[in-house]
Amino acid sequence: MIVVVLNIVVGLLLAFGGAQEVIVRGVLGGERVPFVVGAIGTVVSLLLSISGVALWRHWRGARELTLLSCALVALFCVMAALPPPRYVGFAALLLGVGYPLAVGIHLMRQVRGQARA
Repeated sequence: MIVVVLNIVVGLLLAFGGAQEVIVRGVLGGERVPFVVGAIGTVVSLLLSISGVALWRHWRGARELTLLSCALVALFCVMAALPPPRYVGFAALLLGVGYPLAVGIHLMRQVRGQARA
């Protein structure tokens, strides 16, 4: 249950940062690249939140959705943190890579444990 709640919360926190990038630098600042990066970050982060809901509701394919969303969030955070623009800060990079990595390891161990039983 803790993974469910954390997926939803972490996804919403990361989506808030992406939405802020879209609004402040994209819409109000008139910059195209921050708008696109923020929009992609928001969608990927909301996918992480949706995967938390899928795990909670025991949807078919919830584990696969969670693993996919974790991989996408980690990949996006690494790509957005690369210089020169660095759209993602250090704290968001740690959260965006560390948490999905931990969830992925947890889910893979859970799958292996069920396969042995």
